Amino acid sequence: MGVRHILKKYGVKPLIAGRAEYEMIEGNWQSQGMVILEFEDREHFERWYNSPEYQGILPLHLQATSGRLLLIKLDN
Repeated sequence: MGVRHILKKYGVKPLIAGRAEYEMIEGNWQSQGMVILEFEDREHFERWYNSPEYQGILPLHLQATSGRLLLIKLDN
Protein backbone atom coordinates (compact mmCIF):
# COMPACT_ATOMS: atom_id res chain seq x y z
CA MET A 1 0.00 0.00 0.00
CA GLY A 2 2.70 2.48 0.98
CA VAL A 3 4.82 1.77 -2.05
CA ARG A 4 1.98 2.37 -4.52
CA HIS A 5 1.16 5.67 -2.85
CA ILE A 6 4.80 6.79 -3.10
CA LEU A 7 5.03 5.78 -6.76
CA LYS A 8 1.85 7.67 -7.59
CA LYS A 9 2.90 10.76 -5.64
CA TYR A 10 6.16 11.01 -7.59
CA GLY A 11 4.67 10.19 -11.00
CA VAL A 12 6.44 6.84 -11.33
CA LYS A 13 4.96 4.44 -13.89
CA PRO A 14 5.25 0.74 -12.97
CA LEU A 15 5.79 -1.32 -16.15
CA ILE A 16 6.39 -4.74 -14.57
CA ALA A 17 5.96 -5.69 -10.92
CA GLY A 18 6.10 -9.22 -9.58
CA ARG A 19 6.72 -12.53 -11.24
CA ALA A 20 6.91 -11.68 -14.92
CA GLU A 21 7.31 -14.53 -17.36
CA TYR A 22 10.57 -14.32 -19.26
CA GLU A 23 12.75 -16.53 -21.43
CA MET A 24 16.55 -16.34 -21.26
CA ILE A 25 17.92 -16.30 -24.80
CA GLU A 26 21.59 -15.66 -24.02
CA GLY A 27 23.58 -15.75 -20.82
CA ASN A 28 22.55 -16.94 -17.37
CA TRP A 29 20.25 -14.88 -15.19
CA GLN A 30 17.78 -16.16 -12.66
CA SER A 31 15.05 -13.98 -11.26
CA GLN A 32 12.28 -14.78 -8.83
CA GLY A 33 10.58 -11.55 -9.75
CA MET A 34 11.28 -8.13 -11.12
CA VAL A 35 10.10 -4.57 -10.99
CA ILE A 36 10.59 -2.16 -13.87
CA LEU A 37 9.67 1.46 -13.23
CA GLU A 38 9.56 4.27 -15.76
CA PHE A 39 10.65 7.78 -14.81
CA GLU A 40 10.30 10.90 -16.91
CA ASP A 41 14.01 11.67 -16.46
CA ARG A 42 16.89 11.30 -14.02
CA GLU A 43 15.72 14.24 -11.94
CA HIS A 44 12.36 12.53 -11.37
CA PHE A 45 14.17 9.32 -10.38
CA GLU A 46 16.35 11.17 -7.89
CA ARG A 47 13.37 13.05 -6.45
CA TRP A 48 11.58 9.72 -5.87
CA TYR A 49 14.62 7.76 -4.66
CA ASN A 50 15.76 10.45 -2.22
CA SER A 51 12.26 11.27 -0.98
CA PRO A 52 11.62 10.90 2.75
CA GLU A 53 8.83 8.46 1.91
CA TYR A 54 11.01 6.05 -0.06
CA GLN A 55 14.00 6.42 2.21
CA GLY A 56 11.66 5.53 5.09
CA ILE A 57 10.83 2.14 3.56
CA LEU A 58 14.20 1.46 1.92
CA PRO A 59 15.67 -0.38 4.95
CA LEU A 60 12.73 -2.80 4.86
CA HIS A 61 13.23 -3.33 1.14
CA LEU A 62 16.94 -4.04 1.58
CA GLN A 63 16.25 -6.53 4.39
CA ALA A 64 13.56 -8.36 2.41
CA THR A 65 15.33 -8.67 -0.95
CA SER A 66 18.68 -9.42 -2.48
CA GLY A 67 17.91 -7.60 -5.70
CA ARG A 68 19.79 -5.17 -7.84
CA LEU A 69 18.92 -1.64 -8.85
CA LEU A 70 19.81 -0.42 -12.33
CA LEU A 71 19.18 3.01 -13.79
CA ILE A 72 18.97 2.76 -17.56
CA LYS A 73 18.77 5.81 -19.82
CA LEU A 74 17.03 5.16 -23.10
CA ASP A 75 17.87 7.49 -25.96
CA ASN A 76 14.61 8.23 -27.75
